[in-house]
Amino acid sequence: MVALMQLRRHVFGALSGAILVPAALVFAACSSDPVQEEVLSDDTQVATSVAEADPATESTSSGIEAAAWADNVTITMNDAGTFRFQSDGLPSHELPDQFLVPNGDNRPPFTGDDIEEGFYIADTEELIVATPLDVEITTNPVYSDEVTQTSLSTIGVMISGAPLFNDYEDQNREFVALDDNLSLDGVYFIDACNGHPLASGASYHYHGVPYCITDDVDIEGEHSSIIGVLLDGFPVYGPRDVDGDVLSNDDLDECSGHEGPTPEFPDGIYHYHLTEDANPYSIDCFHGEIEYGGAGGGAPRDRRGPGADRDAPDGGAPADDNAGLTDQEVPADPDELATRADVALGAQWADNVEISISGSTMTFQSDGLPSHEYLDVYLGDGRDGKFVAGGVESYNASFDIPLVPERAESPTETGNGAIGVAISGAVFFDPYEGDGSKIVANDDNETIDGVPFIDACGGHPIPNGSSYHYHGIPFCITDAVDSPGQHSAIVGYLFDGYPIYGPQDVDGSEPTDLDACLGHTGPTPDFEQDTYHYHVISTANYISECFAGVALVGRSNRN
Repeated sequence: MVALMQLRRHVFGALSGAILVPAALVFAACSSDPVQEEVLSDDTQVATSVAEADPATESTSSGIEAAAWADNVTITMNDAGTFRFQSDGLPSHELPDQFLVPNGDNRPPFTGDDIEEGFYIADTEELIVATPLDVEITTNPVYSDEVTQTSLSTIGVMISGAPLFNDYEDQNREFVALDDNLSLDGVYFIDACNGHPLASGASYHYHGVPYCITDDVDIEGEHSSIIGVLLDGFPVYGPRDVDGDVLSNDDLDECSGHEGPTPEFPDGIYHYHLTEDANPYSIDCFHGEIEYGGAGGGAPRDRRGPGADRDAPDGGAPADDNAGLTDQEVPADPDELATRADVALGAQWADNVEISISGSTMTFQSDGLPSHEYLDVYLGDGRDGKFVAGGVESYNASFDIPLVPERAESPTETGNGAIGVAISGAVFFDPYEGDGSKIVANDDNETIDGVPFIDACGGHPIPNGSSYHYHGIPFCITDAVDSPGQHSAIVGYLFDGYPIYGPQDVDGSEPTDLDACLGHTGPTPDFEQDTYHYHVISTANYISECFAGVALVGRSNRN
């Protein structure tokens, strides 16, 4: 990594508004604060993923209503073809008295043999904290031949009130939580229910069959009962098929699912199973259409998702794969398509970025690292305050973005993790820290022994070192591409397809007519006619917290 130049005046100086702080990656996994657990999305509530209802798809409403939801769960069925899941995020079953938790500088994959050096034993009562979940999921799931990789954070909700995560603790998918469970003095990293919290104590979650649930709801010799719903809307079951036969991975497809009857859907439905025989124990891809910030990025967004920056669990993927996005393309005017293609291709993309265009979709690919200098180490934001977290890691940042954006009737909240891409190869997050506190990251910058939370370029990674991102003005970009007295140049694109510019309007001053999404319609250096576009600005909240456009395609392409 490269050492950063002197901390500059506007980031750590008097300009309280110009500082950018971390938000949550698009992924929330098991590596959060002081320790590394999984990277979560951006807030305390989990983002949602609502696939458009397909009239030909039978509603799952009856099966969802029949599930044995715990007392700490509220299920609200909506007329729009969705249901809302709300809980305190805590499991309704008993937990062990203690958990084995990684130390702050110990991030997965855990390779050392000295467990006593890399972990500590935490009392559950002092460790576990409620992490409210508020998720909206379609009741008209649509099967897709194309799969979408799940991220290192919430991939589904369980009847106990807690979320389901995929198998992994790290972004590179090297550390399988259940295969590599660790113990010290009889205290385990993963408990007997196949669950554990993030290192911060937030977001207790499962990585496999939640025996504390299935032992209560399954009947010997019968198909498992529904124990949850994945974010794509398809139900989740334990390991038993019809007649109580225990399924292996060989009985299921690549996403741990298959079509068939279940107790709640006797006529048959595509559904997922958690298995016991070998990895995957959980579900590592979606086979349903989903508006998802998946593996690497933005979590589905409807309501704010569980803490990201702050509780970025273990290497979750960078908020990448955008949430709330759809695959549907709106027919574009050929002239506008050609103009926007020229503008997109002509932006000052860094050498580590590859931009390609297919039809009306632009694909962004990079190693996720910023092309400018960055630090060897950054602060993370833990439950007990900021701590020295780690450096910056690369990842496969791959996003699809609509080339010809379309204005929505009303804005859509950006939600957790990545909300757009920067010309530097890194991503943008929304203004907030990832713990649901609504604290604006750039207003909460801090240094400890000279190590900053946000660097002089206005960026930082999540605590596990992945997904370097900006929460506002990316100074090392704007300093290079903007000229005094002129409109800023494009610094990137948000996932709805509208370009985002630096803080300067036509005369070089900051715009005064921005809407709630920090956008407006006006001239830019790139378009002959006035066009809607976003700005990052030097005052709170620094960057958009909503999408003004529709057809959010920014789904990650990673397999």
